[in-house]
Amino acid sequence: MALARIFNLADNDVQQWKSFTVESIKYDFTHLQACKHTFKHPKHNEQYTLYFTFSHHTFTRGIKENEASPEIFIYPYPRDLRIFDNTRYELSKLLPQIVEELTKTVLLPWRL
Repeated sequence: MALARIFNLADNDVQQWKSFTVESIKYDFTHLQACKHTFKHPKHNEQYTLYFTFSHHTFTRGIKENEASPEIFIYPYPRDLRIFDNTRYELSKLLPQIVEELTKTVLLPWRL
């Protein structure tokens, strides 16, 4: 489930995810906490703020048809029940760096 909201935005996106325990292993999701990046246009007096939130799809997968998965593997997000996926979880740890690099790359054309 979700924790408190970080930004006061009108959307319903989850801004913090609670940790999840499977078979005595606790998985921490603080790396998927919502974040924002503010940019200043180098030639114009303009500023842009982008807000990033991460879906539980970054650490879960859909339940396959006729799949009998133990209840302990289902992440408790009532609106969309999905199975915790360790591979996706490990890959999700790269997302903060990807977002950071993406925000730098997007600004490159402005610097020309």
